Amino acid sequence: MEQESRTGGRGSWPGTGRRGAAPARNAAVLGVGGCGSKIVDSVIRGGAAGGVRCIAADADSGDLGKALAPVKVLLGPRAGGRGCRGDAEAGRKACSEAANELAGVIAGAGILVVVAATGGGTGGGGAPEAVRIARGLDVPPLVVTFAVTPFDWERPSRGGAAGPASPDAALEELARAGGAHVVARNAGLSGREPRGARLADAMGRANSAIGEAVMGVVDIFKRAPGMFADPSELESLLAGPGRLLVGCGKGAGDAAVRDAFRGALASPLMGGRAVRDCGWLLVNIETGTSLTEDLLDMINDARREAGPGFDIIFLRTTYDDLEASGTACVTLVASCLPVPEEGPA
Repeated sequence: MEQESRTGGRGSWPGTGRRGAAPARNAAVLGVGGCGSKIVDSVIRGGAAGGVRCIAADADSGDLGKALAPVKVLLGPRAGGRGCRGDAEAGRKACSEAANELAGVIAGAGILVVVAATGGGTGGGGAPEAVRIARGLDVPPLVVTFAVTPFDWERPSRGGAAGPASPDAALEELARAGGAHVVARNAGLSGREPRGARLADAMGRANSAIGEAVMGVVDIFKRAPGMFADPSELESLLAGPGRLLVGCGKGAGDAAVRDAFRGALASPLMGGRAVRDCGWLLVNIETGTSLTEDLLDMINDARREAGPGFDIIFLRTTYDDLEASGTACVTLVASCLPVPEEGPA
Protein backbone atom coordinates (compact mmCIF):
# COMPACT_ATOMS: atom_id res chain seq x y z
CA MET A 1 0.00 0.00 0.00
CA GLU A 2 1.40 3.34 -1.00
CA GLN A 3 -0.51 6.41 0.09
CA GLU A 4 0.08 9.30 -2.29
CA SER A 5 0.62 12.83 -1.04
CA ARG A 6 -1.94 15.55 -1.57
CA THR A 7 0.53 17.34 -3.83
CA GLY A 8 0.75 14.46 -6.25
CA GLY A 9 2.81 11.80 -4.47
CA ARG A 10 5.63 10.46 -6.56
CA GLY A 11 4.51 12.40 -9.67
CA SER A 12 5.58 15.85 -8.47
CA TRP A 13 7.92 17.43 -5.93
CA PRO A 14 6.86 19.79 -3.13
CA GLY A 15 7.41 23.43 -3.96
CA THR A 16 8.26 22.81 -7.63
CA GLY A 17 4.94 22.28 -9.41
CA ARG A 18 6.78 20.04 -11.86
CA ARG A 19 6.01 16.45 -12.74
CA GLY A 20 8.24 13.66 -13.98
CA ALA A 21 12.01 14.09 -13.74
CA ALA A 22 12.86 16.16 -10.69
CA PRO A 23 15.48 18.92 -10.53
CA ALA A 24 18.80 17.66 -9.20
CA ARG A 25 18.56 19.71 -5.98
CA ASN A 26 15.33 18.06 -4.84
CA ALA A 27 15.60 16.21 -1.55
CA ALA A 28 13.74 13.32 0.05
CA VAL A 29 13.70 12.41 3.75
CA LEU A 30 12.67 8.80 4.37
CA GLY A 31 11.78 7.58 7.84
CA VAL A 32 11.98 3.76 8.09
CA GLY A 33 10.09 2.24 11.01
CA GLY A 34 8.36 3.94 13.92
CA CYS A 35 11.34 5.96 15.17
CA GLY A 36 12.33 7.12 11.70
CA SER A 37 8.76 8.18 10.92
CA LYS A 38 8.55 10.18 14.17
CA ILE A 39 11.74 12.04 13.26
CA VAL A 40 10.21 12.84 9.87
CA ASP A 41 7.26 14.22 11.85
CA SER A 42 9.75 16.51 13.63
CA VAL A 43 11.18 17.63 10.28
CA ILE A 44 7.67 18.52 9.11
CA ARG A 45 6.83 20.38 12.33
CA GLY A 46 10.08 22.29 11.94
CA GLY A 47 8.97 23.54 8.53
CA ALA A 48 10.57 21.41 5.80
CA ALA A 49 11.53 23.68 2.89
CA GLY A 50 10.02 23.46 -0.59
CA GLY A 51 11.39 20.67 -2.71
CA VAL A 52 11.74 18.29 0.27
CA ARG A 53 9.62 15.15 -0.02
CA CYS A 54 8.86 13.66 3.40
CA ILE A 55 8.19 9.91 3.34
CA ALA A 56 7.19 7.50 6.10
CA ALA A 57 7.74 3.77 5.53
CA ASP A 58 6.66 1.26 8.15
CA ALA A 59 5.54 -2.34 8.46
CA ASP A 60 3.03 -1.39 11.17
CA SER A 61 -0.06 0.00 9.44
CA GLY A 62 -1.39 1.52 12.68
CA ASP A 63 1.78 3.55 13.30
CA LEU A 64 2.00 4.45 9.62
CA GLY A 65 -1.51 5.89 9.72
CA LYS A 66 -0.47 8.26 12.52
CA ALA A 67 2.59 9.61 10.65
CA LEU A 68 2.46 13.21 9.41
CA ALA A 69 4.41 12.47 6.22
CA PRO A 70 2.29 13.19 3.12
CA VAL A 71 3.83 10.17 1.34
CA LYS A 72 3.47 6.80 3.09
CA VAL A 73 4.65 3.33 2.08
CA LEU A 74 3.50 0.17 3.85
CA LEU A 75 6.42 -2.25 4.06
CA GLY A 76 5.74 -5.97 3.75
CA PRO A 77 2.10 -5.59 2.68
CA ARG A 78 1.63 -9.37 2.56
CA ALA A 79 2.18 -9.49 6.33
CA GLY A 80 -0.97 -7.43 6.85
CA GLY A 81 0.61 -4.38 8.51
CA ARG A 82 1.40 -6.15 11.77
CA GLY A 83 4.97 -4.88 12.11
CA CYS A 84 8.27 -6.74 12.45
CA ARG A 85 8.32 -7.19 16.25
CA GLY A 86 12.02 -6.51 16.64
CA ASP A 87 13.11 -8.97 13.95
CA ALA A 88 15.69 -7.30 11.70
CA GLU A 89 15.45 -10.01 9.03
CA ALA A 90 11.69 -9.47 8.86
CA GLY A 91 12.40 -5.74 8.45
CA ARG A 92 14.77 -6.41 5.57
CA LYS A 93 12.25 -8.66 3.83
CA ALA A 94 9.42 -6.19 4.37
CA CYS A 95 11.46 -3.40 2.80
CA SER A 96 12.50 -5.63 -0.10
CA GLU A 97 8.86 -6.56 -0.72
CA ALA A 98 8.02 -2.85 -1.11
CA ALA A 99 11.06 -2.11 -3.31
CA ASN A 100 9.05 -0.88 -6.29
CA GLU A 101 6.98 1.50 -4.15
CA LEU A 102 10.07 2.87 -2.42
CA ALA A 103 11.93 3.32 -5.70
CA GLY A 104 8.96 5.22 -7.10
CA VAL A 105 8.84 7.80 -4.31
CA ILE A 106 12.65 8.18 -4.12
CA ALA A 107 13.33 8.50 -7.87
CA GLY A 108 14.24 12.02 -8.91
CA ALA A 109 15.77 13.07 -5.61
CA GLY A 110 19.25 14.56 -5.68
CA ILE A 111 19.76 13.60 -2.04
CA LEU A 112 18.00 11.00 0.10
CA VAL A 113 18.30 11.16 3.87
CA VAL A 114 17.26 7.87 5.47
CA VAL A 115 16.37 8.01 9.17
CA ALA A 116 15.90 4.84 11.22
CA ALA A 117 16.46 3.29 14.62
CA THR A 118 19.11 0.59 14.65
CA GLY A 119 17.55 -1.26 17.59
CA GLY A 120 14.21 -2.05 15.95
CA GLY A 121 13.24 -4.70 13.44
CA THR A 122 11.80 -2.43 10.74
CA GLY A 123 14.47 0.24 11.03
CA GLY A 124 17.43 -2.02 11.83
CA GLY A 125 16.69 -4.43 9.00
CA GLY A 126 14.84 -2.16 6.59
CA ALA A 127 17.10 0.90 6.49
CA PRO A 128 20.10 -0.85 4.88
CA GLU A 129 17.74 -2.38 2.32
CA ALA A 130 16.25 1.06 1.59
CA VAL A 131 19.77 2.40 1.00
CA ARG A 132 20.47 -0.44 -1.46
CA ILE A 133 17.22 0.26 -3.29
CA ALA A 134 18.09 3.96 -3.63
CA ARG A 135 21.65 3.28 -4.76
CA GLY A 136 20.35 0.82 -7.35
CA LEU A 137 18.20 3.38 -9.18
CA ASP A 138 19.12 4.33 -12.76
CA VAL A 139 19.98 7.82 -11.46
CA PRO A 140 20.84 7.17 -7.81
CA PRO A 141 20.65 10.01 -5.30
CA LEU A 142 23.35 10.92 -2.84
CA VAL A 143 22.40 8.89 0.26
CA VAL A 144 23.08 9.91 3.87
CA THR A 145 21.66 7.78 6.69
CA PHE A 146 20.94 8.94 10.23
CA ALA A 147 21.20 5.79 12.36
CA VAL A 148 19.57 6.25 15.76
CA THR A 149 20.95 3.96 18.46
CA PRO A 150 18.66 2.92 21.35
CA PHE A 151 18.46 4.36 24.81
CA ASP A 152 20.44 2.20 27.26
CA TRP A 153 17.24 0.89 28.85
CA GLU A 154 15.94 -0.24 25.44
CA ARG A 155 18.82 -2.60 24.70
CA PRO A 156 17.85 -5.54 26.95
CA SER A 157 14.29 -5.65 25.59
CA ARG A 158 15.59 -5.51 22.02
CA GLY A 159 18.08 -8.32 22.46
CA GLY A 160 21.19 -6.24 23.22
CA ALA A 161 24.37 -6.80 21.24
CA ALA A 162 23.49 -10.39 20.41
CA GLY A 163 19.76 -10.06 19.75
CA PRO A 164 17.81 -10.21 16.52
CA ALA A 165 17.80 -6.42 16.18
CA SER A 166 21.37 -5.69 17.30
CA PRO A 167 22.26 -1.99 16.86
CA ASP A 168 25.87 -2.92 16.12
CA ALA A 169 24.84 -5.38 13.43
CA ALA A 170 22.52 -2.77 11.89
CA LEU A 171 25.36 -0.22 11.70
CA GLU A 172 27.64 -2.78 10.10
CA GLU A 173 24.93 -3.60 7.55
CA LEU A 174 24.47 0.11 6.80
CA ALA A 175 28.20 0.41 6.18
CA ARG A 176 28.01 -2.49 3.72
CA ALA A 177 25.01 -0.90 1.97
CA GLY A 178 27.17 2.11 1.11
CA GLY A 179 26.89 5.86 1.44
CA ALA A 180 27.68 7.98 4.45
CA HIS A 181 25.99 7.69 7.82
CA VAL A 182 25.53 9.76 10.96
CA VAL A 183 25.24 7.95 14.30
CA ALA A 184 22.70 9.63 16.57
CA ARG A 185 22.94 8.16 20.06
CA ASN A 186 19.69 8.49 21.98
CA ALA A 187 21.63 7.88 25.19
CA GLY A 188 23.83 10.89 24.45
CA LEU A 189 20.88 13.09 23.55
CA SER A 190 18.96 12.10 26.68
CA GLY A 191 22.04 12.84 28.81
CA ARG A 192 21.25 16.53 28.37
CA GLU A 193 17.85 16.16 30.01
CA PRO A 194 17.30 17.43 33.56
CA ARG A 195 16.67 14.86 36.27
CA GLY A 196 13.01 13.96 36.49
CA ALA A 197 12.24 14.84 32.87
CA ARG A 198 9.29 12.93 31.39
CA LEU A 199 10.40 10.16 29.05
CA ALA A 200 7.99 11.21 26.30
CA ASP A 201 9.34 14.77 26.45
CA ALA A 202 12.95 13.55 26.37
CA MET A 203 12.29 11.36 23.34
CA GLY A 204 10.45 14.19 21.59
CA ARG A 205 13.36 16.58 22.12
CA ALA A 206 15.82 13.93 20.89
CA ASN A 207 13.75 13.47 17.72
CA SER A 208 13.63 17.23 17.21
CA ALA A 209 17.42 17.53 17.56
CA ILE A 210 17.94 14.77 14.99
CA GLY A 211 15.35 16.33 12.68
CA GLU A 212 17.16 19.67 12.90
CA ALA A 213 20.43 17.99 11.92
CA VAL A 214 18.71 16.21 9.01
CA MET A 215 17.46 19.51 7.64
CA GLY A 216 20.87 21.09 8.20
CA VAL A 217 22.38 18.54 5.80
CA VAL A 218 19.50 18.93 3.32
CA ASP A 219 19.73 22.74 3.35
CA ILE A 220 23.45 22.66 2.59
CA PHE A 221 22.85 20.29 -0.32
CA LYS A 222 20.01 22.36 -1.75
CA ARG A 223 21.99 25.60 -1.58
CA ALA A 224 25.21 24.13 -2.98
CA PRO A 225 24.86 25.71 -6.47
CA GLY A 226 25.05 29.16 -4.89
CA MET A 227 27.94 28.21 -2.59
CA PHE A 228 30.22 26.05 -4.72
CA ALA A 229 31.62 26.80 -8.16
CA ASP A 230 31.17 23.07 -8.75
CA PRO A 231 28.34 21.53 -6.61
CA SER A 232 29.82 18.07 -7.18
CA GLU A 233 32.57 19.13 -4.76
CA LEU A 234 30.04 19.01 -1.93
CA GLU A 235 28.53 15.78 -3.20
CA SER A 236 31.94 14.09 -3.20
CA LEU A 237 32.35 15.06 0.46
CA LEU A 238 28.94 13.79 1.53
CA ALA A 239 29.02 10.65 -0.59
CA GLY A 240 31.10 8.72 1.91
CA PRO A 241 31.56 5.92 2.56
CA GLY A 242 32.06 6.31 6.28
CA ARG A 243 30.70 8.17 9.25
CA LEU A 244 29.79 11.84 9.30
CA LEU A 245 29.41 14.08 12.32
CA VAL A 246 26.72 16.78 12.31
CA GLY A 247 26.18 19.61 14.78
CA CYS A 248 23.65 22.43 14.85
CA GLY A 249 23.71 25.53 17.04
CA LYS A 250 21.80 28.77 17.43
CA GLY A 251 22.73 32.10 18.92
CA ALA A 252 21.29 35.54 19.52
CA GLY A 253 22.59 39.00 20.31
CA ASP A 254 25.99 40.55 19.71
CA ALA A 255 27.77 37.16 19.83
CA ALA A 256 25.09 35.26 17.90
CA VAL A 257 27.40 33.60 15.38
CA ARG A 258 30.11 32.73 17.89
CA ASP A 259 27.60 31.22 20.32
CA ALA A 260 25.92 29.27 17.49
CA PHE A 261 29.31 27.91 16.42
CA ARG A 262 30.12 26.82 19.96
CA GLY A 263 26.69 25.23 20.31
CA ALA A 264 27.19 23.27 17.09
CA LEU A 265 30.59 22.00 18.26
CA ALA A 266 29.00 20.84 21.53
CA SER A 267 26.10 19.08 19.80
CA PRO A 268 25.70 15.45 20.91
CA LEU A 269 25.57 14.41 17.25
CA MET A 270 29.22 15.51 17.00
CA GLY A 271 29.88 12.54 19.27
CA GLY A 272 32.22 14.45 21.57
CA ARG A 273 34.88 14.30 18.87
CA ALA A 274 37.55 17.00 18.69
CA VAL A 275 38.32 18.66 15.38
CA ARG A 276 41.59 16.73 15.25
CA ASP A 277 39.49 13.55 14.81
CA CYS A 278 38.01 14.87 11.54
CA GLY A 279 39.33 14.73 8.00
CA TRP A 280 37.42 17.84 6.94
CA LEU A 281 34.92 20.26 8.45
CA LEU A 282 32.17 22.14 6.62
CA VAL A 283 30.91 25.25 8.45
CA ASN A 284 27.60 26.66 7.22
CA ILE A 285 26.61 29.97 8.84
CA GLU A 286 23.17 31.46 8.34
CA THR A 287 23.01 34.94 9.76
CA GLY A 288 22.05 38.52 9.19
CA THR A 289 24.78 39.81 11.49
CA SER A 290 28.44 40.50 10.84
CA LEU A 291 31.03 37.85 11.59
CA THR A 292 33.17 38.67 14.59
CA GLU A 293 36.93 38.42 14.85
CA ASP A 294 36.75 35.98 17.76
CA LEU A 295 34.69 33.57 15.62
CA LEU A 296 37.33 33.65 12.90
CA ASP A 297 39.95 33.05 15.60
CA MET A 298 37.99 29.96 16.76
CA ILE A 299 37.90 28.59 13.23
CA ASN A 300 41.62 29.22 12.76
CA ASP A 301 42.31 27.51 16.11
CA ALA A 302 40.36 24.49 14.84
CA ARG A 303 42.45 24.43 11.68
CA ARG A 304 45.69 24.53 13.69
CA GLU A 305 44.45 21.83 16.08
CA ALA A 306 43.72 19.47 13.21
CA GLY A 307 47.10 19.87 11.58
CA PRO A 308 48.25 19.53 7.95
CA GLY A 309 45.90 17.99 5.43
CA PHE A 310 42.78 19.14 7.28
CA ASP A 311 40.34 21.18 5.21
CA ILE A 312 37.70 23.65 6.40
CA ILE A 313 34.97 24.62 3.95
CA PHE A 314 33.43 27.90 5.07
CA LEU A 315 29.94 28.86 3.82
CA ARG A 316 27.78 31.83 4.69
CA THR A 317 24.22 32.78 3.82
CA THR A 318 22.68 36.12 4.82
CA TYR A 319 18.97 36.47 5.59
CA ASP A 320 17.13 39.71 6.24
CA ASP A 321 14.82 38.10 8.82
CA LEU A 322 17.82 36.85 10.80
CA GLU A 323 19.32 40.34 10.67
CA ALA A 324 16.12 41.80 12.09
CA SER A 325 16.06 39.28 14.95
CA GLY A 326 19.81 39.34 15.59
CA THR A 327 20.02 35.55 15.47
CA ALA A 328 22.32 33.07 13.76
CA CYS A 329 22.29 29.35 12.94
CA VAL A 330 25.40 27.23 12.36
CA THR A 331 25.53 23.73 10.93
CA LEU A 332 28.74 21.71 11.04
CA VAL A 333 29.30 18.60 8.93
CA ALA A 334 32.56 16.70 9.36
CA SER A 335 34.14 13.46 8.28
CA CYS A 336 34.88 11.16 11.21
CA LEU A 337 38.29 9.53 11.14
CA PRO A 338 38.25 5.99 12.56
CA VAL A 339 39.45 5.48 16.12
CA PRO A 340 40.87 1.95 16.51
CA GLU A 341 39.67 1.35 20.05
CA GLU A 342 36.06 2.37 19.30
CA GLY A 343 33.46 -0.25 18.29
CA PRO A 344 31.16 0.14 15.30
CA ALA A 345 28.29 1.64 17.33
